[in-house]
Amino acid sequence: MTARPQTEPPCAKDTRPFFLAWSIYAAGILLAAATRFQELAARFDFRNFYAAGYLIRTDPANLYNIARQQQVQSALISNGDKALPFVHPSYEALLYAPFSLLPYHRAYLCFLALNLLLLVVLFLRLYPVFSARLPYWQPRPGLMFFPFLALFVALWHGQNSILFLLLCGLVWIQLERGSNFTAGCLLALGLFKFHVAIPLAILCAVRKGWRFTAGFAATAAAVVTLCFALVGKHGMASFATLIHTATLVHDHSAAAQAEIAVFPHAMTNLVGLLSPLTQRMPAGVAFVLVAAVSAAVFACSMYLVRKAEDDSVAFAIGMACAALVSYHMYISDEAIVLLPIALLSRRLSRAALAVLYVVPPLAVCWLGLSWNYLVAIPTLWMWLEASGLVLARRVRHQVVTA
Repeated sequence: MTARPQTEPPCAKDTRPFFLAWSIYAAGILLAAATRFQELAARFDFRNFYAAGYLIRTDPANLYNIARQQQVQSALISNGDKALPFVHPSYEALLYAPFSLLPYHRAYLCFLALNLLLLVVLFLRLYPVFSARLPYWQPRPGLMFFPFLALFVALWHGQNSILFLLLCGLVWIQLERGSNFTAGCLLALGLFKFHVAIPLAILCAVRKGWRFTAGFAATAAAVVTLCFALVGKHGMASFATLIHTATLVHDHSAAAQAEIAVFPHAMTNLVGLLSPLTQRMPAGVAFVLVAAVSAAVFACSMYLVRKAEDDSVAFAIGMACAALVSYHMYISDEAIVLLPIALLSRRLSRAALAVLYVVPPLAVCWLGLSWNYLVAIPTLWMWLEASGLVLARRVRHQVVTA
């Protein structure tokens, strides 16, 4: 199939299968959420976002006070022994402040509806990227969204992964247009997932240079200033402490993991993939091992994005690398991997596509939480295949020039 030019908008006939599938998908998720809400309310990730939205309106100085988060979550949502902690930059809480004006049930359903609408925006804005015909997974444009488990989990839990995925898609559009400064600004808006945004920004800067870097730095400075204005120096110090705790450098016992809701074996990144080994090590040694492996993958990615002839391959490598080296990546966050899958779709092997779509349901639904780290394998496989494309071209070029 010939690729549609980026400037050509989709025609109505091409989008009908997506909107039909989206309507059924959206109706099913909204109905399930509405009917099972009381049973599952305490387990939705949106719980901590809702509480953060309430606190940023009423008590911003205590946004990162775990005891205060627990008090709000118990009072407004449901009683629980421990808080589901909010460990995100404070400016993100502004997104949830309007939702916190509603009762939790309605707020969750409204945020779910918003995420479903963002999915439509993503498809329409990046139609050429998501229109490739893929064996089994996408017989028509846009259908690759719906069998991807991580996307469903992100929607179901009220996560922010779809917003970050949309921002990455907009970044890609600007990079393709040559608007590197704007691309940097857009990516900096995604610093609510700074553990993914920062590695991706460095890799984009390596390829695109100072204009992208300037855009990212300027907007990042504005974001940090806003965070200080919202919670003050004390709040930012508390945030830094929570981030340090979330790395589990000094204690990765079960009690410590439960306290901060960070479980390495459930991470779909290198932290998780190495967890069967690191859980048997002292915390400091485990941290050094994960850091060394992550640094090696990141260094290789810097070389690859610099040398790649195709921008789409370079950006896909950057996103896959950012997902792998992130210190925090659960199955819902894995929704962002949809963009590199789409960018590489015509180049990935059928085996890679099968692994990307089949392994997550097996790991999550069949094997359970303790095996979620297996979901990192498809992302690593995709990164390796994309890396192989770059290296193979480099070898062919050297042979020809020799």
